[in-house]
Amino acid sequence: MDFDWNAIRSFLRVAKTGTLSAAAADLGLSQPTVGRHISRLEESLGLRLFDHNQSGFELTEAGEQLLEAANHMALSAADVQRRAKAANPVRESVRLTIEVRPWSLRLTSRNIDRLAPASEQERGAPPINFTFLSQDEYLSISRLEADLAIRNRVPKQGNLISVKLGYLTYRIFGSEQYCKQHPDAFDPARWARQDWVGFGHTRPHSSSHKVIASILDGKSPRFIANQQEGLIDMIARGNAIGILPAWIGHEEGFIELSEEVFHPQEAWLIYHPDLRAHPVKRHVKDRLQALVSETLARYFDGRLPAD
Repeated sequence: MDFDWNAIRSFLRVAKTGTLSAAAADLGLSQPTVGRHISRLEESLGLRLFDHNQSGFELTEAGEQLLEAANHMALSAADVQRRAKAANPVRESVRLTIEVRPWSLRLTSRNIDRLAPASEQERGAPPINFTFLSQDEYLSISRLEADLAIRNRVPKQGNLISVKLGYLTYRIFGSEQYCKQHPDAFDPARWARQDWVGFGHTRPHSSSHKVIASILDGKSPRFIANQQEGLIDMIARGNAIGILPAWIGHEEGFIELSEEVFHPQEAWLIYHPDLRAHPVKRHVKDRLQALVSETLARYFDGRLPAD
C-alpha cells in the first residue's frame, strides 16, 4: 500500500487543530484539499479516522492508533530534510522559523538587523527569510515546524538542546502623564485605588493577571486587553498603570512604580542539534541567544522573590 505523504501531513494537522480550516491554514492549502486528503487516506486504509461533530474533528480509535505511526513518519521526514539542508547549506535564500512569546516577538522584530546584518548580504551571504510565530501552542522543532524557539520551560523531548537565556522580570509601570496626575501611584498602599489595565479574564492564568487580581482583591482591572500591545498603548496614553516585562517598560520610557520584581520567568532557547551543521542558521541562533541574554540581564539583578 502506497501512502500519500501529503495526506499524512493533513491527517496530523487535523488531529492537532481539530478543524479542516485551521489545518488548511497551517499547511498553506485550501480547506477542500485537506478534506480530500483525509477522505483519500481513509479510503486507502479502509478505516474511519475521524468523527465529525459540532466541536470539530475528533480521532476515532483507529485514528488514535494511526497517530503514533504518523508522528514517527513526520519525524523521519523532518530528519531527512534537516540532513539534506545541512549537506547543502549554501542556497539562494534561507528560511528560518522562530517560535516566540509576545515579549520576544517584540524584541526580535525590533532587532532584526542584529540577527541578519545587511553587511553580510553585501558580502554575498544568502538572504535570510524570517517567520516569527507567536501562539499559545508549542511548535514541534523535531518535525521542523520551527527551527528555534524561545520558551519559559525546557521541553520534555530529550533530543533537543536547551540553553538558559536568563530571567524575564516584570514590573509595574505608568506613563509620565499618569504619574503626574496620580502621584499616589508610587505608594503600594494606594495601588488598589488606581486605574489598571491587564489581561483580566482573557488570560486568567497569566502571572500579571494574578498579581493585579491580588492588588484589586479579586476585582477586574478597569481596562482589559488580551494582547500585550493593548496594555502598552493604554499605559502610554496615560489611561492606566499595568505590569509589563521590565525591558519593555524601560524601552517605552515608562516610569517604574516599584522596585519589586513580579514572577520572574526563566527564558530558554530551544533548537535541534542538527541546526549546528547549518552555518547560516547557527549564526542566527548565536545572535538570538546573545540578544535575548543581554536584554534580560540588564533588568535582572540576580534576586528572586521568596516563595
